[in-house]
Amino acid sequence: MRKYCTFYIFFSISLPIFADNFIGHVRNRPPALVIKNETFSGPVLEIIELSLKRQGHKITWLNVPWARTLKMAKEGGNVDILPRHSMTSERYDYLLPIVYGHRKRKLFYFSRKDSDIKISSFEDLHKYSIGQLRGSFYSQKQDKSDLIERIEVNNLEQLIVMLLRGRIDIVVISEAQGNIEHFSKNENFQRLDYNEIFLNGRYFSIPKHSSLAEFYDDIHKEVSRMRKSNEIADIFSKYNLEAPIQVGSNEEY
Repeated sequence: MRKYCTFYIFFSISLPIFADNFIGHVRNRPPALVIKNETFSGPVLEIIELSLKRQGHKITWLNVPWARTLKMAKEGGNVDILPRHSMTSERYDYLLPIVYGHRKRKLFYFSRKDSDIKISSFEDLHKYSIGQLRGSFYSQKQDKSDLIERIEVNNLEQLIVMLLRGRIDIVVISEAQGNIEHFSKNENFQRLDYNEIFLNGRYFSIPKHSSLAEFYDDIHKEVSRMRKSNEIADIFSKYNLEAPIQVGSNEEY
């Protein structure tokens, strides 16, 4: 009987432990998210990988366009992690957010050089049609305003062509999108005087539809610990990048 018990204990310990595998969607947003030759890197991905690993999970990264990712997250597609994004009032309906810091966000507005458009306040924007990238967050003001005529397109090239042809009056560009030079260095465009600068949360999230959403609380707590211990700042330092601001409000920790 004693031999049998000893064998049973050994057998139980030897059983393999199967980790839960998350599916994460990545878009190329260097230097925080980098896709090169179908490899994925950057400090944000490392933060996510570490926080999952410490809870006994693994993750597989896939290169998926952002608009498709949002659609799948909202409607219940095969995605468990959305890295590096902002939160809007709509996204709170279908995402469980985890903040890893804040960035100073800058929005700039461009019109055609031959235009006589003058913008000195947010309210002035209500007079014009504004081109922007589909599925992107710009600011809380933009998100909550029903008075702005938004023309959404899928890519930057469409914005350039539509502004050149007069199909839109203004283009809004976020510094975080990394494409301001396509407008600032184009002799056909001019930057308007009005801009928006504010502190914006940086998040990764788990869709509420995900079968792995049950692990949200534990992962959220681990990232909060990483923020408080300055581990997130250290990770960004490894990549020679400025760490996100940690403001420490009740909501964030």
